[in-house]
Amino acid sequence: MAVVPKAKSTVGRPKRRFAKVSRNARSAATKNRNRASLGGLATRLVQRGLLAKHFIKDGGLKPFIEAPSRLPDLTAEERAAYLADIEARTPEFLPVFHLLMNTGADLGEVLSRRVRDVSFGDRLTRIDYRRTKTDTDPRQVPLHPDYARLLRDHVTRYRLKLNDRLFGMFSSGQISDSHERARTAIGRGTFREMTMAAKRNDTPAPSPDDVDVLRIKDLRHVSAITWARAGVRLERISDWLGHADIRMTRIYARFMPTDEYDAPFIDRARDAVKLVR
Repeated sequence: MAVVPKAKSTVGRPKRRFAKVSRNARSAATKNRNRASLGGLATRLVQRGLLAKHFIKDGGLKPFIEAPSRLPDLTAEERAAYLADIEARTPEFLPVFHLLMNTGADLGEVLSRRVRDVSFGDRLTRIDYRRTKTDTDPRQVPLHPDYARLLRDHVTRYRLKLNDRLFGMFSSGQISDSHERARTAIGRGTFREMTMAAKRNDTPAPSPDDVDVLRIKDLRHVSAITWARAGVRLERISDWLGHADIRMTRIYARFMPTDEYDAPFIDRARDAVKLVR
């Protein structure tokens, strides 16, 4: 008598809903990233003369085109409209944005400051900062009396003690949301934000090339550009920004008053000619 094999029971076993994926499978996005990385590497090798130029095209790669350095700036009108939108929607956030736009600090530094880090003075108020991303020495950044007055009112309003955080009642998400609304109001939002705003206002949608996004970390650049235009020396700006090397600060030299920045070099060149004679 033949023995019939007993069928295996499938009761209690989960059904396999997905097909087994091969380990060598790659998504289209991953392939595009890899192709872009190879294109960048090939472009660098071509620039150094280590690879033939036709290799990029023959390999189906795209050459890497380096974009120019981006230093975002705000006009006086944009700055006023930006702060006016914040004051209209969330006036309690104004001291935060005044520090972001006038002390060269990033959001993490501002939100981590305590009352003891602020030295209120009759003429100038100074704030102790320390870069959270780099291991640099603490720095003291001056603050205009108008902004210091708002900061003092903030401390009084929330009855903050010496060891309390200045803005412990706010979250970074709340500050970022306020920034996104304000930048959209002045036409400096992302392409998606500007497109949605155009639909709400029944205006023509912008093209991606016309969008100039203002990120919240760009407010640090706004501070440095404002100082440079006021004629503050690069060495001082470097100290206030917490740069480890002054070469990092030289990108703001283009915004300095031309005569004040160029005159010493021209005088030095003239003196050199006199010595030669």
